[in-house]
Formats: sequence, C-alpha cells, structure tokens
Amino acid sequence: MSECNDERCAKHGRVKVRGNVFTGKVVSAKASKTVIVERQIVHFISKYERYKKTRSRIAAHNPECMNAKEGDIVTIGETRKLSKTKSFVVLSVEKREEKEAAPEGREKAKEKKMLEKKQDKEKEAGKEKKREHAEGKEKKETAREESKEEEKTAAEEKKWKEEKKEEKTSEREQGSGEKKAEEQEKKPAKEKAGGKPGKQVKKEGADEE
Repeated sequence: MSECNDERCAKHGRVKVRGNVFTGKVVSAKASKTVIVERQIVHFISKYERYKKTRSRIAAHNPECMNAKEGDIVTIGETRKLSKTKSFVVLSVEKREEKEAAPEGREKAKEKKMLEKKQDKEKEAGKEKKREHAEGKEKKETAREESKEEEKTAAEEKKWKEEKKEEKTSEREQGSGEKKAEEQEKKPAKEKAGGKPGKQVKKEGADEE
C-alpha cells in the first residue's frame, strides 16, 4: 500500500478510529472513495430459543492507499461523522478477489465448455438411439405375439365351424335314415290294411243276399 494524501485516511490522515471494528465483504464500489461493506450477523432470540441470521450494509470511506474493490474482504473502523452516510473508514484489505483469467485462458475455457456440451449431446443422442432400438424390438415382439394369437384364434374358429358342420351333416343323415325307416314301416301296414276291407265288403254283401 502506497502512501496517500487523504486527510480522511486512518493511517495517513487525521482521522482517529474509535468504537466498533468490523470485517465484511465489499458489495459495491461504484461511488468515488466510498465502498459499501456487507456483514452477516447472528442474533439469538431467547423467546424462541433460536438463532436469526441478518445482514447489515455499512458505507465506509475508501482511501486511495487501500483501493478496495468489489468482492474484497476488508476491515472497517468507526470514526467521527465523515459525511451524511459515512462514519467508517477502511483500515485494511484482508483478501483480494481473484482476478479473472487471461483472454487465452477464457478462450480455452470456452472451448472446453463447447467440447463438453458436444460430448453431452452425443451421449444423449446415443441414448435416444438405443431407446428407439429397444422400443422397435419390443414393438416387433408384441406384433409377432399378436399375430400368433390371431392365428391361434382363427384356427380354433375354423375347427369349431368344421365340428359344427360335421354335427349338422350327421344330424341330417340320422334324420333321413329315420324317415326312410318310418316310410318302410308304413308301406307294409298300408298294404295289409288295403286287402282286409275288400274282403269284409264281400262278406257283408253275401250276408245281405
């Protein structure tokens, strides 16, 4: 840290630190010579016997020698009122935010990401093809099974129809045989009946004479 001519600097100026000293993270450093530091507070609530997490944001003076930037972790100390919103000064920068990678490193990182995305897409496409192949196999198997079942049902229906036809033909044959037998039985009875009445008539005529 180089020396500065800022009168509000805690080390090189006339400002004295008294009161609270906090450590926090710089959330914003847009204003000139001003940073907003955020710190986490854990508060115990005795009524519920629980801890409550809260956060507070404090505006602090940022001297040139400190040059704190967004993302840095700093310690700030309480001073007299410096302006309408500021009564703290940055005392030291505990940890600087890591610098961004060089443009070459960025390009390499982008290329790696692109390659990873391509590989992921290829893997997904391979998985989809495998699924489609498996689904096609399943559909073919189900179609074969259905065709086999249909053939079985058709064969069973044919057998049933043939059996019915055979039963009908056998019934018809039996009926025709029975009719023939009845007719043959009726013929000799008619012949016998036809001869007897003629004789009786003759007898009756003879009696009358």
